[in-house]
Amino acid sequence: MKRLAGQLLREAFATIAPIGLTVALLHVTFIPLGEGGLERFLVAALFVGTGIALFLAGVRIGLVPLGEFIGAILGRRGSRPFILLTGFLLGAVVTAADPDAQVLTTMVTSIMPEASAHVIVTAVSLGVGALVAVSFLRVFLNIPMPILLFGLYVLLFALSFFVPPALVPVAFDAGGVTTGPVLTPFIMALSVGVAADLSKGDPLADSFGLVALACVGPVLALLLLALFR
Repeated sequence: MKRLAGQLLREAFATIAPIGLTVALLHVTFIPLGEGGLERFLVAALFVGTGIALFLAGVRIGLVPLGEFIGAILGRRGSRPFILLTGFLLGAVVTAADPDAQVLTTMVTSIMPEASAHVIVTAVSLGVGALVAVSFLRVFLNIPMPILLFGLYVLLFALSFFVPPALVPVAFDAGGVTTGPVLTPFIMALSVGVAADLSKGDPLADSFGLVALACVGPVLALLLLALFR
């Protein structure tokens, strides 16, 4: 445990060290932070680094093993329809709880007051859930990832010509919520567990690509929402 704690602290502070060094360099050269500004920044960076280390500990101890366990149980005991439904529900629920989804909603509603925060979160969550289910279906049917991604992005670019131009960048930015700190490790671990038991090809290869597919979900959901509203 001590070795893990030390490793996580090193990883966390290695993440923020480049930012800290850059800010310190700017402070002493071109952009002074003012009296006490650098000290406040360094204290804040210390708190951020500690928080990242604690988060990484939670991911490694809780989220990743849980995702692999659920995926393995689904692969061994669940029928295909049940696995697809479970993947959809887990993807939607985890996305709704991800802080990145809330940040996206706050930013969108700040520039588009007419947008409903509840509708945005719901659309993004359902989009991720649907594409998680599609990724599991890809494993069942052994569909090549390049073909599936190409077809989905052709659909996205086609839809973007029929929605208000202001909503297109918002929709594509929504794809970033699938790379959030909660969703990414969980669904990657989930896909590893499912592919290990159900893959018809290479289980290691099939366990990757879920995040790439899930990124399409929010974009597609918001484009369809804009198209039919």
